[in-house]
Amino acid sequence: MELQGQNFAESGGSTYDPTMPIENKISNQTSTGGYDFDPEAFSSDYLTGEIPVGVSPATPIPTYDAFSVAASDMPDTSMTAIPGYTTPAPQVFEGLLPTGTTLPTGSTIVNDYSDPATLAKYEADRAPGGIHYESSGSQKREAEQRAAVKAKDDTLAQTINTSEVLELASNKYTAQQWLKDNGYGNYDKNDASDVLRSKIADINKSQLQQGLTNGIVMENDRYSVYVDGKLISNPKKKTEAEARLKAATS
Repeated sequence: MELQGQNFAESGGSTYDPTMPIENKISNQTSTGGYDFDPEAFSSDYLTGEIPVGVSPATPIPTYDAFSVAASDMPDTSMTAIPGYTTPAPQVFEGLLPTGTTLPTGSTIVNDYSDPATLAKYEADRAPGGIHYESSGSQKREAEQRAAVKAKDDTLAQTINTSEVLELASNKYTAQQWLKDNGYGNYDKNDASDVLRSKIADINKSQLQQGLTNGIVMENDRYSVYVDGKLISNPKKKTEAEARLKAATS
């Protein structure tokens, strides 16, 4: 303690008084000799920072500039990415971007038709002589073909059990034969099963639209609920569609 006090006195902030009475409040005893602290005479070196615990008062305290230099030598440990998160890769989106859609950083949009030159090319490609041109005659023939297929679906919907036909789709040969026998064409055996499953879905839809049965069918990524030939609901969730059907037919 005495050595620490001497070092403290040498800093210019106190003067030792050998006659100063020092009273110990715990033991109620009095001793003589102490230091008289003078804050005005205290060295300015001690005002540049707080004195760390365990450092002698006579030791100069580094300035804040010194701390900032030392800190700059430390490694940068700042977080630059969220652990486990992978930044989405840029995409090339073709067409008009739907409202509210956000693409990853760096993505590009082509053929959005907001540019006059792009829109002009789109229209030219579909005009007579364009690479995507379809004459009114060809469009009419395609419409007639679709109508003929729809009529065939509607006719079969009144007579067949789609559950039994679905079993035929498990075999490519029986699927191929059923499509041929019912006038849908001679499909490759490797494609016949998938084509038949798609055709069964069309016939199921026809049965619902004709009111031959009540049920649910997928249309444009939604679950359409048909009761007595009428569309009563088309929610996005299957559970909601099932609840609507149950409520309407109970």
